[in-house]
Order: sequence, then C-alpha cells, then structure tokens
Amino acid sequence: MVQTRTPHMLFVSQKVIDIKTPLDLPDLPRRIGELRAYLHKYAFIPADKFTGDLTPNEIDDSGNLRCQLTGSSLGSTPNGVQPAIRLILPLGLNNYDGELRIKDVFSAIKGTTIEDGGNIQNMLLNVLVLANALSREYPAFDSHNLLITTATSSDPFQRLDPQMANLFRERVNVYPLGMPDRFAAHLPYEHAGSHGIMAITSEPKQTYESLLALLSANAQFGKAFSSATCFVSSDPFFQILPTHAMAPYAYFINASTAFRGLVAVNAYGYNALLPMNQGEAGEVCKLMLSRARGTELDKTETPRLPSPLTIKGDGIDPSALEILDNSIDMFSRHNPFFQHAEGFSFACPISFGSEGGLVE
Repeated sequence: MVQTRTPHMLFVSQKVIDIKTPLDLPDLPRRIGELRAYLHKYAFIPADKFTGDLTPNEIDDSGNLRCQLTGSSLGSTPNGVQPAIRLILPLGLNNYDGELRIKDVFSAIKGTTIEDGGNIQNMLLNVLVLANALSREYPAFDSHNLLITTATSSDPFQRLDPQMANLFRERVNVYPLGMPDRFAAHLPYEHAGSHGIMAITSEPKQTYESLLALLSANAQFGKAFSSATCFVSSDPFFQILPTHAMAPYAYFINASTAFRGLVAVNAYGYNALLPMNQGEAGEVCKLMLSRARGTELDKTETPRLPSPLTIKGDGIDPSALEILDNSIDMFSRHNPFFQHAEGFSFACPISFGSEGGLVE
C-alpha cells in the first residue's frame, strides 16, 4: 500500500524592503549618475545594481544625507578593513528629526514608496494568489489540502491590503527566522545622456544558521519542516535536508545574484531546481562543469546558450538551436540528476527575457 503525503510547500526568505524614491528630486539623479559611472569604472559593476551597505551619518543643515557606501566589490585593505565611498545625497530633508536609519530617512521623502520584495517573498505571494484563484474557480482544489509554511525575516503580509493579508494568513503558518530584512534603495540617475534607476541593495545573508536555530528552538516548525514536500529558498541549505526533511521532496532555489556561484558549486549531484536567466546560465553551467570534471575553472569552457528564437521572435533559428542543443547535452551528461531521474526532469529552467523561454 502506497502512503500518500499532503502537498506542503515551505518557503525560507530573507525579505527585501524596496525603497523607491520619487524621480523629481532636484540634483539627486546627477549625483547618483556620477556614483554609477565611478562604480562602473573602478569597482567593475556592470549593471544598475550595487550590493553593499549604505550607512547614514547625518542630515546636514541643507537637508542633504551624508552617508557612506561599503561593499565587498570595493575590495579591502591588507588588514581586512573595507574602504568606503562618502556620499552627499540631496534629499531635501530639512528639519528632519527621525532616526538615522535607511528606512526612516528615505520614508521622510515626500513621494517615496516602500514595498516588500525579494525572490522568495514574491514567489510566496504568487503561490497564494494562484491558490486563492483556484479555490474560487474550482472548489475541488481545496480537497488537496495544500499546506504552506514560511520562515521569514519579518511579516510577509505587512504591507498588503488588510483584507488580502488576512486571507493569506488563513492559508500560511509563519515563523520568524531571527534575521534582519534586506534593504534596496532604488534611486534615479542621469549621466552622459543616459538615465534610469540604480539599486543599492544590502548584502544578502545565508539562512543556514538561523534556520538551524529555529529548528532547534521550535518543535512545531521542526514538524512542519519534516513534513514538507517542496522547499523554496534563495540560498542553499542542502546539508540540513538529509537530517531534518522526509524524502521524497523537491528543492527549488531561486537564488539572489550573490548566491548564484555558491548554488552552482553546491547543487552538483543534488536533485535541485536552479532557475537562471540567459546572462547567468553560462557562468553557472561553467561552475557546475568544473565541479563535475574536477578541472580548474579557468580551463573550463563557458557553454554558449543563445536564444533558440529568431530576432523577431517569430521563428526558430536553426544555427542557434544547434549550439544550444550541444551545450545542454554537454551539461546534462555531467549532471547525475539527469542520469538517475525517472521520467521527465526539470533541473535548470533558463529564461531569455523578451526573446522567449526555455526549460531544460
């Protein structure tokens, strides 16, 4: 007799507080544009995102925020001290008397919006919206008794409409993860004819230690963890699963950028889902190939993963498809998940943005 298990998703999330400033702050876009250009030139930041800590020091008499920016990408001195970039941001905060904390300072700017975000936070809300829609349209859906648990850095429903938040809380068991939220300041920039939004995001933290502490301290959460049939996280905690989870289970890692390499190195040999976009997939596969073959990273080729669609998106590009097939075949032959899986296997979904998608 086969024993069936109730579907149970468990999300582990360090929530991101997204702070979005208005676009019409005088002189701020120019200052951020200069910062962005400097980081591109000297810190090798390729895009409109910098991962580091923005620390407020004071609000001066002109309403400017005097702060400093630090981060691992800026390097460090031989004694381990990280250099800091000192910034003066014209935020118009005259007569500010609040706390010198990122959230409080930016909240005082008229027109600023604050939202909850992060890969896993967004996935949790998407699942809940879908579950509620299915329950409404298909009453039989609730007979499946889908269970949802989340261990999170703060209330995942804090900034939702109260009615929606209460509806979600009826479906989810929430446990505090015992770690701080991340912050992401989204600031407008202008420089050399280009303009856009630059994000300064705090460093993500691995949830491993906090998750172990929660499992040790809370027997109810430990029971929920052991009964989960699907785990979802933004950083890997492979080593916890053999001792605290009950097989079989699925493990889905929607990694933040900072954890892509860590996931790639640790995911080899595990039954884990690792979603990637086209820009990330080549480097991630290179890391996995290096691990699989036991070769040095600089002697491992980077697989080419072009979009299989034509530029217009109205057909298949045969030459690109051939390159893509060869790369996927090479990667698959070195992935034990494919060698031992039964039936269809979805290991690395790769998206191509506006050019279409691929599931490998």
